[in-house]
Amino acid sequence: MLRGLYLICGVLLLSLFVVGQGDSGVKFSITVKHKSNAYPSALVKVFRSNSFLDQTNVDQQGEFSYLLPYGFVYQLHFTGDDMATKIIELDLISNIPESEKSTVHDWSIGEVELFKSYKEIDISKLVQPVAKIHYEPDVSEFSIDYKFTGKRKKELAGVEAQVEKLEKKEAVVEKANKKEYEDLVVKGNQALNNTQFKSARDYFEKAIVLNAEGEAKQKLNAINKVLQKEEKYDDLLAEGKVLFEKGELQQSSERYISASALKPTSEFPKQQIAVISQKIKQEEKQANAFNNYIAVANRAYSDGNYIAASAGYKKALNINPDALLAIKKLEFSETKVKEKEAEEAVDQKFNNLIVEAKNARVKRDLASAESLLAQAEALKPNNETLTNEKSALATIFEEKKSDEADAQLSLIAEKEKEEQFSKYISLAENSEDSGNKKQAIFFYKKAQEFKPKSAEVNSALAILNKTPEKKVTSKLPSTDPNIDLDKMDKKSPEFHSKLATLYPEGKTVNKSSKGNKAITQVIVVSEGRGIEYQEIKYNWGGVYYFRNGDPITKLIFDKETK
Repeated sequence: MLRGLYLICGVLLLSLFVVGQGDSGVKFSITVKHKSNAYPSALVKVFRSNSFLDQTNVDQQGEFSYLLPYGFVYQLHFTGDDMATKIIELDLISNIPESEKSTVHDWSIGEVELFKSYKEIDISKLVQPVAKIHYEPDVSEFSIDYKFTGKRKKELAGVEAQVEKLEKKEAVVEKANKKEYEDLVVKGNQALNNTQFKSARDYFEKAIVLNAEGEAKQKLNAINKVLQKEEKYDDLLAEGKVLFEKGELQQSSERYISASALKPTSEFPKQQIAVISQKIKQEEKQANAFNNYIAVANRAYSDGNYIAASAGYKKALNINPDALLAIKKLEFSETKVKEKEAEEAVDQKFNNLIVEAKNARVKRDLASAESLLAQAEALKPNNETLTNEKSALATIFEEKKSDEADAQLSLIAEKEKEEQFSKYISLAENSEDSGNKKQAIFFYKKAQEFKPKSAEVNSALAILNKTPEKKVTSKLPSTDPNIDLDKMDKKSPEFHSKLATLYPEGKTVNKSSKGNKAITQVIVVSEGRGIEYQEIKYNWGGVYYFRNGDPITKLIFDKETK
């Protein structure tokens, strides 16, 4: 590594000349190299008596030249990026003749070879100079201390051997990098030829990592210019899209026009310009529709028809969701609609409570009926229907208090039996008058079940059957069939079947009275199944309707019994 120092005898140039007063010293020159090539990136730091004085760079040929005044010992530190530092010491004090001190001595020492600083290598030995230069009185010249330099060469031989070994490894890597660089450049050129600019850029960027100078750098600069144009084009398209989505159609159209100017042959921006033009026309049409919906909604709003107003404002807001006045009026309309729905919900809840209270009263669950009426009263305390139902419940409470309730029930049962007999006689006579012999026989037999020994019934049956009158045997049922019906579950299939056996196909109407109520019973028989309907009118004005024992509305009663 110090071979340059041993070539000094062959390359040493001495030149002595007198210059103007004030310039004197040694003008020291040397070439800095790395791997035997000029190293233009070298940095030289000048120390005077081990104190920093100056620093400078070599020229493009790696040449260093510096005037060092007499009277000091200088240390020249030669280094570079990632390079180990080598020091050359110049003694410009010792043995300098007075005649020399007024001249500039031009002195060149060939070259100094630098090597990289590897972390694997201990370079602490380089803290001492690798060479020393001093004035030799015997020859009246500056000279290298060869004894010192030889000693230093031996001391650094191990370091230089390690460096050489690592440099060989680096050479292998550099060769591989060169091959990889060339391959990347080839691929980049192929992508470039196919106008695949982004792929080409990727290849050349990878290549520059291996070699910052050369073809890859030039190609990358050219590609970047193309891609900048592409990126500008893409940015204009992206901006146009964003503006279009925001509804800023005019600005969006301007972006697409600019993009089309960058790429006149591209069809996409032209298509978007046409689409925007069409959309502007559509928006004008929608604006007219919006105004129409608003006008209709405003009229409904003024009339208090908030459902229609809400519908109109919603249609308008579907076209323009940001119409503030429409939003506020829609909110007000919907509030009014909700208030009305809340009122209807209260009405519905109240009506349900009244129906449930009636059911409980009919079933003699008077505590539940009273509780339900209390809940209904909390909703509508002054409602007439509530007042009537409370009166009906109060009446039942009074009836319940009567000590004669049991006796009255017995009398009522007997009366109802008589009423049933009279009802069937009436039905039979009506059927007989209308010429419906079969139905007349049916109803006489029903009446016969209540009074088996009735001469009126037996005589009528004998005439209708055109057979001698027969006495009713003891095989006839001895129990009241109507009482059996009352004891049955009116929701059960057995009850429905029993009705079908007791009444003819079609509708049968019976009217009777019981206590303070008038009862209209309608039996509808169809396909072997009977349904019992009742209308019960109390003398205090209350009217209730039932189907198989369950409360129903008048509307349902009228509809299903007509």
